[in-house]
Order: sequence, then structure tokens, then C-alpha cells
Amino acid sequence: MNNNDLLIELKRALDLNHEEMLEIFALSDLTMTEDHLNLYLKFSKAYQQSHETEAVGHCDFNTLESFLNGFIIFKRGPKENDGQVIKTMNARNANNLVLKKIKIALEMSSEDVLEVINLSRDKMTKGELTTYFRKE
Repeated sequence: MNNNDLLIELKRALDLNHEEMLEIFALSDLTMTEDHLNLYLKFSKAYQQSHETEAVGHCDFNTLESFLNGFIIFKRGPKENDGQVIKTMNARNANNLVLKKIKIALEMSSEDVLEVINLSRDKMTKGELTTYFRKE
């Protein structure tokens, strides 16, 4: 799954419309137009394989992390000491950070996350889950 597919699935799972997604990007101080958002939501792995396209519309880690940071603000409001957010997402830690930021935005406990994960796959223990939330 590439970042575009992840963005598409987040939009679907979180039941967000285009206006909300544009607002979320704006909260993260990333300028996003309706046309550009449509390119991100259209440029899935399946679309890329079926079309000979250049990287226009490719969602990079900076854009995905900006969306997730904006989603936290969208759901919880801005932090009082909200300073410069350091972008730390890369190919190695993307899955862990996505999970961590969604957990923060939705104010979920580890038990809540574990319950959701166990609905969709084999059983996971709390000890296994904590490995996803550790620092690198």
C-alpha cells in the first residue's frame, strides 16, 4: 500500500469529505487545493499500474504526516504550546507513526486500539502492540 492508498483508506474509514480533508490540510499549514487533493485521492497503486503516469499526485511522507498532524488538531484542537512540528515520517517508521497519530487524534487507549486490531486480524497481545508505539 502506498501513501495515496493510505490517504484514500483514511478518508473512507474516518468518513471524511473533501471539505474536511482540505480543512485538515490547512490546519497543518499545508496549502492544498481541491484539484491537488483529487490527484492524491486518484493516484492509487492500482491507478498508477494501469496508467503510464509521472509522479504527479504522488503523496509523499511529508504530505501524509502533515495530514495526520492536521487530523490531530481537527479532532482535539491546537495545543497550547503549539510550536514547529518536526517531520519525522519515513519508509521505515510510517506504519507506526500513522497508528500512533490516529490513536492520539481519536483519543484512543491502547486497549481501544487493541480491540480494533483484534476485530480485523489474528489476536494481538498488549505487549505486541506496545512495540508499535516505541521510539525508534
